[in-house]
Amino acid sequence: MEEQYKKFLIVSTLSVILCLILIFGVYILPISPKLIIKTESSDQIANQIAYMNFLLTFLATLGTVTGLAFALYGYYQTQKIPELVKDQVRKQINVQMNQVTNEMNETVKKSLKALVQLSERSVLGRHNYVNPLSPLYDIEEAEQTFPELWGLEYFKAIYKWYESYDFKNKKDEAIALMKSHIEKNPEHIKAYIYLIFWHKISGSHIEAIIVLRDLLKVQPSLCYEEGLYQDLDWNSSREIVEFRNKVLFDAEKKLYEAEGKLDEFFDFGKPTVLEEKLQKYRANMEMEIFKRKYFYAR
Repeated sequence: MEEQYKKFLIVSTLSVILCLILIFGVYILPISPKLIIKTESSDQIANQIAYMNFLLTFLATLGTVTGLAFALYGYYQTQKIPELVKDQVRKQINVQMNQVTNEMNETVKKSLKALVQLSERSVLGRHNYVNPLSPLYDIEEAEQTFPELWGLEYFKAIYKWYESYDFKNKKDEAIALMKSHIEKNPEHIKAYIYLIFWHKISGSHIEAIIVLRDLLKVQPSLCYEEGLYQDLDWNSSREIVEFRNKVLFDAEKKLYEAEGKLDEFFDFGKPTVLEEKLQKYRANMEMEIFKRKYFYAR
């Protein structure tokens, strides 16, 4: 606004000066011809022509000076524009930064509050005995405070499974919550572990092996974790054990491939680490389905 006012003031001043010069040339100069022309001739036409020549010359000079003035003013403006742009951009950036900072602060406050609500029971320990509310209340309270807090579905799933007793609908709800959590957090290893054993405990061995396969895609080295296959209740049928072992050997094959040692993997005369581990849990099953040769030598 201030720059516009300066511009208006300059143009107005120049216009007034131009008008004064015109008045001077039209009304004042003819009164004193001796100031313009010093000649002994009394030829009126020659004097008029001289007046006009002088006036035109003067106007041309004035136009030149005015043009230079506008040029200087334009140069001044071009020098100021970058600064004005910088100031405006800086102001907008500051406004945006303040807004983002306030939003981040609010988000951090809510997330910390939700985390405290979720962990309050563990922090208080034995002093929490006066609290008659279930752990599910703590989870839902944290969810209400900050729905984006990581792991809410995970904790709700675990609570619903182990507090559901024999209510099948609650267990199904727990499994659905854990699946949803895994979809959003495919790198969360413990979530797969819970889901595998929940399926296995429920007698859904095929579903358990499918989850095991998804887990080993994320971290193939877990095929060496004996806790995943040491329970003998895996041995419900030959088909189940065969499917499980194939998934495990596929993961081990990926490990050999990553190390550039596929030739060693296909050297069936030498047992792999996984083969040696699986032998301990063969029970009465056929030996062949515990050997990688059974799956890859065909």
